[in-house]
Amino acid sequence: MSQGAFLYPASQVIAQIIRNSGYSPTGFLWAIGHADAVLPDLESWLVTGEGPRTLIVEIAAAYPDEAQGLYRAVAETKVMIADGVDPADLERARKIARFVPFLLAVGERRVPTQITMFGISGGFERWCVIRIPKRILRLPLDEQFSRLPKLMNRYRRCYGGQVPFFGPLRTFLYLRALDHFRFNPDGGLIERVDKPFRLGECWVELR
Repeated sequence: MSQGAFLYPASQVIAQIIRNSGYSPTGFLWAIGHADAVLPDLESWLVTGEGPRTLIVEIAAAYPDEAQGLYRAVAETKVMIADGVDPADLERARKIARFVPFLLAVGERRVPTQITMFGISGGFERWCVIRIPKRILRLPLDEQFSRLPKLMNRYRRCYGGQVPFFGPLRTFLYLRALDHFRFNPDGGLIERVDKPFRLGECWVELR
């Protein structure tokens, strides 16, 4: 499907129904009896949240257990479009609201050594991320900064000035949804960076 699809409530529900069906998008259209299995009709609903009403009726008939949720999502999407709500902005706002700030220990290496063991043993969350107690996050920013060095010092003592799999500790980052702060290894504030920091990902699949 097109990049940027599945942002509207109707798009998300339809996409989930297709995934659960096990069909390809074209196969799904044939299965529900949509006339000529016209893929642009489906693309329209997934990308813009609008399209032929007949397709919604056919999906609801083919999947009656999903009909109520589908029609509700279509109604919600109609209201969003009428009100000029950008679904990308709405999703971004939701992500920001869900984001919980945390500290990140950064070593000299950009890529972990023994990357398989790093992933199996917990990855970034286990070895680099320092979760901040809620009682600290509720404080004003300047008061947070007076308490964060204690967490950094505890991490530094725990690993002897190293970041496991990444070598000597180079810096600590305090990551928020829209910006981040950089601290030296002793917990002293260096700078604020007016953009979010993208944390890497590491996982292991066993087949």
